[in-house]
Amino acid sequence: MNLEPRMDSNEHESGQMMNYLRITGLKVGLILNFKRARLEWKRDVL
Repeated sequence: MNLEPRMDSNEHESGQMMNYLRITGLKVGLILNFKRARLEWKRDVL
């Protein structure tokens, strides 16, 4: 698991997640954003 603070999720973070999944051999990754009052999340699947 890799936890990094982020201001917002965009295509750059999604691309980084997909590369991380390819390198590690994992199939699913989650990008969580706790900055706003409501949790924002995105699930990426390789």
